[in-house]
Amino acid sequence: MGEVNLFERLLVVVGLLSLLPFLFDILVIDAPNQASRKPKSGRAESKERRRIDAKRNHGLSQMYCPIPNISLDEKWQRYFEEAGRDVHECPKQRKLGVVVSLSEHEQLLVPMKGTCRKGALKFHYLDKSTFEFTSVVVEKEMLMPSDSGILRCEEEGNEAVTLLMHPIFNHEKYQRAKKIEEDLWKGGGDGAAKFKKYHEQPNILFIMVDSLSREQALRSLPVTLDFLKKGDKPGVGNQFQMYDYERFNVVSSGTHNNVPAYLAGKKYSDLQNWLDRDTNRSEEWILEEAGRNGYMTAFLDGEYVGSKSSLPRIRLKTFEHAEVPESTIKTARMIAEQMADHSVHSIFDKVLEWSSEPQLHSFGTPTKRLCFGGQSIFSIFANYVKEFWSSYSHVPKMVYLSVMDAHEPSMLRARQIDVELRDLLRSLLRISVLREIFVVLCGDHGVWYGEFYEDTKAGRLESKLPALFLLVPDEFASQNAAMAAYAKHNQPKLTTPYDVHATLRHIINLHKIGEGTPPSSPHALSLMDSFPATRTCQDANIMLEHCACTEFAPYDEELLNGLELRSLGGWAVEHINEGVQRSTSGGLTEEKTSCVHLEFGSNLRAESLETELLDDEVEGDSLVIIKLTTRGSALVTNETFEAVFVRKLFPLKEGLRPGQK
Repeated sequence: MGEVNLFERLLVVVGLLSLLPFLFDILVIDAPNQASRKPKSGRAESKERRRIDAKRNHGLSQMYCPIPNISLDEKWQRYFEEAGRDVHECPKQRKLGVVVSLSEHEQLLVPMKGTCRKGALKFHYLDKSTFEFTSVVVEKEMLMPSDSGILRCEEEGNEAVTLLMHPIFNHEKYQRAKKIEEDLWKGGGDGAAKFKKYHEQPNILFIMVDSLSREQALRSLPVTLDFLKKGDKPGVGNQFQMYDYERFNVVSSGTHNNVPAYLAGKKYSDLQNWLDRDTNRSEEWILEEAGRNGYMTAFLDGEYVGSKSSLPRIRLKTFEHAEVPESTIKTARMIAEQMADHSVHSIFDKVLEWSSEPQLHSFGTPTKRLCFGGQSIFSIFANYVKEFWSSYSHVPKMVYLSVMDAHEPSMLRARQIDVELRDLLRSLLRISVLREIFVVLCGDHGVWYGEFYEDTKAGRLESKLPALFLLVPDEFASQNAAMAAYAKHNQPKLTTPYDVHATLRHIINLHKIGEGTPPSSPHALSLMDSFPATRTCQDANIMLEHCACTEFAPYDEELLNGLELRSLGGWAVEHINEGVQRSTSGGLTEEKTSCVHLEFGSNLRAESLETELLDDEVEGDSLVIIKLTTRGSALVTNETFEAVFVRKLFPLKEGLRPGQK
C-alpha cells in the first residue's frame, strides 16, 4: 500500500493557447507520488476568515459566491480606447451572379455577363442525396438547386467567387406547421385556448457570437446594445425590454461544451454517454423540438462542418479527433442538413478552402471583418435570415445563427459587425407584424487565448463570463406577466447555457395548456421561472475551475521552479503528446503521428484555488493551474499551454485510514 498524496489522482485539462487555440482536450492521468506543498503562512486562518465573511455577505446579498469586479489596468484601458471604431470594408469584387425570386417557390440564379468566360463559371453546392459537393456549369439563368452555394470562375488568372445563400421555400414543411395549427383549432375542449396560445407564441432569434464575453459585448457592440435598451422609434415595429445577465457563467471549457448546453441541455462529456450512435437521439435538441411544436426552423452556422468543434462533429462524438475519415465528414454533413428545416453550414467547408482572405485561415488580420468574395459574411447571413423571416410570416419561426466574428485574440474584430447586427434586429422587429420576436444574443465563452487572457486577471475572468442579453416583447410580457417578471428578477443571479436551453423549451411549449413543459435537466432553470435565492456553481453543474466565483492565488518563484510543479508540468506535456497521438490517428494509439514530439520547457505561472464554495468546501491545493512552455524541434517554435490539475479523492475502503489506498 502506498501513501495517497496530494495529487494521487489528477484530472488534467490541457488547452493550447497559441498555435492551435481551437485544440482542447480532457485527459485523466495517475501522477507519481510527490510530497504535497506546504501551506502558505497564515493561509488556513485567512480561508476561515473568508468563509465567515462570505456567509455574512450571503446573508446580506442573498447570493452565493459574488463574482469579482472586472477591472482593466491602464495599459488595456488605453488599448481598447485607442483602437478606434473604423469600419473596414470588404475588398471590392464584382458579383459573379445574383438570385432573383420568381415566387415564394422558385428562385432563379442569374449569372452576370462579362465576369467569366463561357463554360468556366460553375455553381458548387452540397448534393442532399449523397452529401458530397457537386457542381453545375452556369451559362444562363437557372433555378437555384440549393439554399446555398458558391459561384466560382474556373479560368486561369481569374479566382473570383461569390457566396449565394437564399432560403428556398419548403412547402411540405410549411404545411406541417400549418397542420399543427389546424389540429389545435379542431381539437375541441381546450383546443381553442391552445390555438390562441399558439398564435401568441413569439418567433425566436438565437444569435450566438463565438467567444463574445459580456465585457467585450459592452466594448464592441455599443450601437446594438443602445438600440436594444432604447427600442425602435415609438409606434414603429415591436416594443420590447432587454435583460442583461451579468453573472452568466460557462458550464465548462470551449464551444464543444457550451453550445450543446444551449441546444441540447448537456455539455460534451454528458453527450458522449447520452447520444446513441445508431439513432442519434434528438428528444431535447431545441431546434428539433421547436419543429415538432409547429415552428419553421433554420440552423445557420459559420463554422465549417469539418472543424472538430462543429456541432455535427460533436453529435458524432468525434471532437477528440483532429483528423477523421471522409465518411465521417459526410455523416456530419448529413446531420448538419437535418438539424432544421433550413440549414446553412456545410458550404463553409468550401468557403474556407477557396478563400483568399487571410483572416479566414488565421488570426493575422483580426481587426478586419470576415469577408468572402467581396461580401461581409455576416451581411450574407443577415440577408438570409430576413428572407427566411418573410417567407414564413404566418407561422412561428426559430433561427439559430452562429457567427465567428469575435473569435480572435485582439478583441477588436467584433466591432465590425456592430451596425450590421443592429440593422438586422431592427429589420426583423419591423417585419414581425404577425408575431412578436424573442431574441437571445449571447456568446459561448470569452476569448481564452492570446495576450489579454494570458497576462491579465480580467482576461481570464472574462473567458468564463460570456454575454447573455434577452429581448422580451412587451405584448408577450403583458400576456405572460409572471414569466416576464422572473426574466427581469433573475438578471443578477448565477445563470448558465443550461438555463437558456430550459428557457427556450419553456417558450416553444407554451401552447400545451394543461400539459406542462417537458422536464429539463435538474440543474437547468428557465430564466422566466423562479430561481432559488441562493445558487452555487455546484448547483448549476459548473465545473469548479470554470466557475467565475472562484479565485486563485499565485505560487511564489521558489515553488514555481520546485520539483513538484515542474513534475506536474512534465506530466501535462506527456499527456499533450498522447492526446495529439490519439487525435491524429483517429483514436488508435499504436499508429504513428507526423506531429513533432514536445518536451517540457518551463513553468511561466502557477496558481492554486484561493476561495471555496460554501456548500462544498475544497482545499486550495486541490486545484492548480499551470501555464507552461514546451520545446519541439529546431523547426518548431516553443509553444504555450495551460494545464488544470484537479485532485480526485477515492472513497476510503473499509478498514483503511485516510492517506492509504
